[in-house]
Amino acid sequence: MFKFKINNIDSNLNVSKNFIKYGNKLIFLNTNTIQDNRLIYLKLNSNCNISCTYCYQSKDEKKSEEVNLKNYELVLNKELKNSDNDFVLFGGEPFLRSNGDKIQYIFDLLPENKKITFYTNACYTSYFNDFLYNNKNKIKELIITIDGPEQIHNSRRRMKNNNSYKVIMENIKFYLQKDLPFSIQVNLDKDNVESINDLLQDIERRFHPSTFDIVLNKVLHTNNTLNEIRLLKLFLDIKERYPTFRINVNSVVLAKIKNYITNQGISRSRCKAGKSLVLDFSTRQIYTCPQSTGTHVGFLDFSKISILEEELKDVFNYCNKLENKCSDCLYVNFCKFGCYIDRRDIFKNCIKETTDEIQFILDNFDKFFELKLSKTAK
Repeated sequence: MFKFKINNIDSNLNVSKNFIKYGNKLIFLNTNTIQDNRLIYLKLNSNCNISCTYCYQSKDEKKSEEVNLKNYELVLNKELKNSDNDFVLFGGEPFLRSNGDKIQYIFDLLPENKKITFYTNACYTSYFNDFLYNNKNKIKELIITIDGPEQIHNSRRRMKNNNSYKVIMENIKFYLQKDLPFSIQVNLDKDNVESINDLLQDIERRFHPSTFDIVLNKVLHTNNTLNEIRLLKLFLDIKERYPTFRINVNSVVLAKIKNYITNQGISRSRCKAGKSLVLDFSTRQIYTCPQSTGTHVGFLDFSKISILEEELKDVFNYCNKLENKCSDCLYVNFCKFGCYIDRRDIFKNCIKETTDEIQFILDNFDKFFELKLSKTAK
């Protein structure tokens, strides 16, 4: 039972019986499992035009041979036209000059009712700005990664013979002029978190940040990873300091609690590993976590994809906590644990961490989200 206040009214959240007590009203919560589309990552290469100090792909096999996507027309047609699929294009860096014709080929095959999300460092030549504008109707979102103000960013994301920060700022200016959909993802760890205010001040000086999203994202799988509550406190502080900004935060626990409290349902999984597929055209391998080629679950050939069902099931079961000590935990639907990459780690103090995080979110209920309780109260 978690005690907190909503609009200064004493409230309790009971996660064992799935209800909120709001004053003298009981609100029963939806416990149906959320059903998401399968996420298909289209990976053209592992090559990149910048060097990041913490890059999780630094040990990936780098393939330089030319990939002819026309050879995969049967595979692409099948996957792109599947209504249960959503699509992400990433790398390496997708917007390398050698990838232009490949991306255009994917755009040409893409059904009218589908769009693609891109992860990019936005450090590409002006060729791609015109290219993206001409294909604007095919783009769901350009997610641009930034690590801090100019000096910090350039020291962490190095671009040979160029200033990566300035290149990004010029490209953002173009997106705004041409109304291209984009967001900024700020990658944070203990080394750069103190510089976030300088970055936001520079963004405010250059642009109108009420017109696009800025997402705080903690760097994972390093010794410098931020504590979840520290990330959430930073998020609330920035929201208060910059009220006109559209600030969001990538927090597994917050997302799960929001879905639960707002009656969207629950999900045991910490991510979509075990359901997602990464189609790596440069190696003809298929894996299920975009951050690890070690999650190999299949093979790609010219006519079909071949999935190793047992390997895929193994990742899915682990991420959904179906076959380990977490399965019967009261907080299995809310915790951030269950990463297949870090599966050898012992979950020390995981219950205390999770309950502390839930309590912090509820203690700041009115700041994190609004809830129309009267419609669901009994």
